[in-house]
Amino acid sequence: MTHGMELVHQLEPNGEESPLARARLHRQLTVEETAKRAGITPEEVHWLEEGRVYRFPRPDDALIATALRNSP
Repeated sequence: MTHGMELVHQLEPNGEESPLARARLHRQLTVEETAKRAGITPEEVHWLEEGRVYRFPRPDDALIATALRNSP
C-alpha cells in the first residue's frame, strides 16, 4: 500500500472521433490521401485529428495544414 501517492491513469482514446477525423472519413479519404492533399506527413494528419497542435513547429503551420486538408 502506498501512502501519499496517487496512481495516474494513462489517457486513452475514448473511441470518439475528432471533427477532423469525421470529415476525412465522410470524404472517404485515407490518412495518406489526406496528407498528400495537404502537403503534410501522415503523422501530422494524426496530430491534427488528435488535437496535438503543439507538435507542429509553429501554430500557424498547424492552421495552414488544417485549412489545406479541408479544402475541396
